[in-house]
Amino acid sequence: DFSAAKPHLLATASLDRTVCLWDVRAFGGAGGKKAKPLATLEHGLSVTAARFSHSGDRLLTTCNDDLLRVFAGGKADKDWALQTAIKHNNKTGRYITSFQAEWLRGSDETVVCGSLLHPRGIDVFDASDGSAAERLEHDNVTSVVSLIAQHPTQPVLVASNSGGKCFCWRPEE
Repeated sequence: DFSAAKPHLLATASLDRTVCLWDVRAFGGAGGKKAKPLATLEHGLSVTAARFSHSGDRLLTTCNDDLLRVFAGGKADKDWALQTAIKHNNKTGRYITSFQAEWLRGSDETVVCGSLLHPRGIDVFDASDGSAAERLEHDNVTSVVSLIAQHPTQPVLVASNSGGKCFCWRPEE
């Protein structure tokens, strides 16, 4: 994911239990030198997603060690510190698409992620302290939703399961 505030800053999630932050301006440099990450953020198990917040000042990661982590950026591109660790069951197994937590569109404070809990739905967390803020549920959602997409200008959130079925949430009129 690229930072909106610093378009040269790229975050990559990896099966090697790390998230790396890169300055893409250093890619393809003279002499064929291999680019090195500005920072490496260690995790307990493989990392399935890394997302910058709306402002680009925070980084949200989803890890198979059952934690969603929020890192806060410093003044330098390489300065990132763990701010919050949110307990969340991320063990979807081999037949369900891995969870990828997302920032609520336009927010630096709210995180959404699919859930293994019954009834099925989406967990909503406060990124500052990791507290559960809300839960999005509906009787029609009978399977685990792993991936979340949001409309860029409308208050519409769509979640999908590993079979490709999509569920849409929007404010009631």
